[in-house]
Amino acid sequence: MIPKLIVHSASQLLTLASPDGPRRGQELQRLDIIEGGAVAIQGDRIVLVGDTKEVLAEAGEDASIIDASGKVVMPGFVDPHTHAV
Repeated sequence: MIPKLIVHSASQLLTLASPDGPRRGQELQRLDIIEGGAVAIQGDRIVLVGDTKEVLAEAGEDASIIDASGKVVMPGFVDPHTHAV
């Protein structure tokens, strides 16, 4: 799958990736940081995370490229539940 969007050269790319699926409980306190990292996106899915050089090598000719130099790229927080009034 060739990614259509690449965000590259982030000073720090924070990830909560885990080989066992989503992190839970105390595991959420540990962040993995990739210096000079990049993320590749296809549709609504992150398809590759890693070193900028490796991720850019996977980009197609028509991929949108975003330079995140000097920035931190991190997962967003989504709180999907509501509280009773």
